[in-house]
Amino acid sequence: MKKIIYRCRQVWRAVSATITADEAAWVQQWLQDKEYQVWQEMALADRRHTCDVAKLCYDHSRHLSAPEQTLLLRAALLHDLGKRRARLRLWHRILYVLLKAAGRPLDRPTAPSLAVSPLAVIVHHAHLGAREATQKNWDDELVFLIRHHHSPPLLISGRRHPWHLLQLLQDADNRC
Repeated sequence: MKKIIYRCRQVWRAVSATITADEAAWVQQWLQDKEYQVWQEMALADRRHTCDVAKLCYDHSRHLSAPEQTLLLRAALLHDLGKRRARLRLWHRILYVLLKAAGRPLDRPTAPSLAVSPLAVIVHHAHLGAREATQKNWDDELVFLIRHHHSPPLLISGRRHPWHLLQLLQDADNRC
């Protein structure tokens, strides 16, 4: 029942999404100008979501150093930038959640339909966003956080990474 209520709240937030001038100013203080432009290009529902994630991260990051907190908030605000690759409608998002809940394989949509491209973007948005961030020469740690915001920690390998920031980002994203 909790999951149903959570999903209903998500739909309501997407339908009724707004960003106040004060919230936009708060976002702008954490992002560089080019990052803020990217954030503004995101769908309103995604900006609302990332703002909520960032606020939660902010509340749980006061123990971090200033550079770590800034990195975490930049990642929180930009983690869904890959969703800009398709015009995602609310029904695409709902269909994705339903298919995932039904155990349908979503990593490689195969049935040709109008939903294939948007569903593929939803599935791969973390990697699409990380690729774009890399092309824009954003910090490696920011790219790491964007790329892995949905990855189980056991599947991530490689050099030293900001694991504690990834955990904070994932926890906040899963709550919003």
